[in-house]
Amino acid sequence: MKIVYTPDRSWREVPPAKPEFGDVLSLSSNNWDDYGYKTTLNAKIYINNQPISFDFSIKLLIEDIDNTAIKLDELCKDGWDGIFP
Repeated sequence: MKIVYTPDRSWREVPPAKPEFGDVLSLSSNNWDDYGYKTTLNAKIYINNQPISFDFSIKLLIEDIDNTAIKLDELCKDGWDGIFP
């Protein structure tokens, strides 16, 4: 299963399916503020391109970064394909 971030989405939008990857944990931005840190990402699991009925989010803290989604968006603008290793 691939883990893929999609940049430049509203925090209200569900992370999209990624048909090119099949089974995927899809991530997108969320603006939840935890005492000055914005580390929450919206998350959705797709199996065979079908969403799993399980709503959740994850927190991803990047060293020396207080807003994870902004940093991931910047990385995508600089050429990162959004696929986590």
